[in-house]
Amino acid sequence: MPTRTRRILTAATVALGLLVAPIINDAASAAVVLPAPTKVAATRAVASPNDFTVSWAQVNGAVDHYNVSVLYGGTDHVTTVPAGQTSLQVSGVDATTVYKVTVSTRDGAGVGSTSGVVTLNSLIPGAPRSTTGARNAAGTAVTLAWTAPAWIGHGAFSHSRVVLVLLIDGVTVADL
Repeated sequence: MPTRTRRILTAATVALGLLVAPIINDAASAAVVLPAPTKVAATRAVASPNDFTVSWAQVNGAVDHYNVSVLYGGTDHVTTVPAGQTSLQVSGVDATTVYKVTVSTRDGAGVGSTSGVVTLNSLIPGAPRSTTGARNAAGTAVTLAWTAPAWIGHGAFSHSRVVLVLLIDGVTVADL
């Protein structure tokens, strides 16, 4: 049954032209906003790197549906999920892209709350950190140093590839 509200404005308020917030005389209009989903997770199976699953804990209350938001490439992709469902399979994704995910509760009027952001990292490692390089005095040797990336990818980090290219002509002088 739809909620009805009555707005009561006094004749004096109208006559004086005062702008005031209307007084709502209906206890049902003070509805409780649904809480945000908890235990939101985005997981990718090793056997299926181009798919991931978003899951969350069931929210009690008058949930009509959930909105699952997957942000990537500057675009927010929102999927509506029925109230009884607590997961969504996202297929055909790029294994090298970072995805930001939120889940929102919505009641019949579209009101609800949104979870915090969960990040699904790409499968590839990040760039090396703290890179340094120095030539010897004769200019015949180069010493390079770096630390492993902050994000090592999906699995154990095994090695780095070093490619030295002359900037003046783009010639590769070493590929280690």
